[in-house]
Amino acid sequence: MILSLSKFTPREENTTMKYDLQALDAALAKRIEEKKLPGVTVCIRGPEGVIFEKGYGFGDEGGKIPMNEHTIMGIASMSKSTVSLALCILAAEGRFDWNDPVTKYFPNFTLKGSPRDAITCHHLACHTSGLAPLNCMNWSIVQNTPGRSGPWTEAMRASAPNDMSTIEQVIDYISSGRCKALGGPGEYMSYSNDGYAILCGIFDKAAGEPLEQFLTRRVFQPMGMFRTVLDEDCSEARKLASDGNITRLWERDGDGNFTVDDNWGILPPFRSCACVKSTAHDFARYYQCLSNHGVIDGVQAIPASAADMMCGPQFPLGEKPHYCYGLRKSLWKGHIICEHSGNCLLYTSPS
Repeated sequence: MILSLSKFTPREENTTMKYDLQALDAALAKRIEEKKLPGVTVCIRGPEGVIFEKGYGFGDEGGKIPMNEHTIMGIASMSKSTVSLALCILAAEGRFDWNDPVTKYFPNFTLKGSPRDAITCHHLACHTSGLAPLNCMNWSIVQNTPGRSGPWTEAMRASAPNDMSTIEQVIDYISSGRCKALGGPGEYMSYSNDGYAILCGIFDKAAGEPLEQFLTRRVFQPMGMFRTVLDEDCSEARKLASDGNITRLWERDGDGNFTVDDNWGILPPFRSCACVKSTAHDFARYYQCLSNHGVIDGVQAIPASAADMMCGPQFPLGEKPHYCYGLRKSLWKGHIICEHSGNCLLYTSPS
């Protein structure tokens, strides 16, 4: 988890910016205790570099892995911005166009109630394709992750239309006529894991190489994110965590029971949705690089045009958040705020 707390404003002293880090530390510790969170890691960076980073609690149930800024964990849907950035890099290089229809890459893709070629990659990235929330991700998790059991899990397995182990199977289900569009492309915003799963498959086809390989070579390594990886089953993340500083996934299933998963869930078609493993330290570098037009530590790590494309002026800016490519942006007290949001609220979109 990466927190940015703007209320801890710096004070000027001898022209040097100072922060009340003790107040910040105390506020974070209080919040974590109130929420009964077992473990949290925090990293905050400014133009001068790291301002504050610290771990709270533990990364395992036995209290043997104290959390710190280098603890590797699954970052869940914060993974979505990485495939968006990868596609923006391809677009900056003339190898991809956000206005391409999905059918350019998956000719059999259709959504009931929407013209065949009307849904574009732009619509998928902005969650405005018309796709409603579906069960495809849950079906993929319960069928591909070992060790899952219980009434809810068995019911999900029984209801699955296919294995949901490939992106083609996800598209087959969407195109079967059982899924109806919420509205025309661009009419509504509805957060869609399935849309981002399709984007991952589109990237592989457009780039001619797997997203995992491209992200390591073109994003994570150039940004200095050496404890970050996209992998399907956590095997590569465990290699990075040879020091043992890695967490387990704890979550409640549909029956309200806790499950513990060392793989952080295996859901092959949804790897760009939820399968990046990283640290607070690394992802703070990622966000700073994006906010600084692709520059980190004085080096142009990614093309400036790609970084600016994600949440640039082509998207509306106002107090109401607007979802761009993998991140949403809004205006808060004169500052442009870009952040991840995984809510599924449905609202009318101007894009």
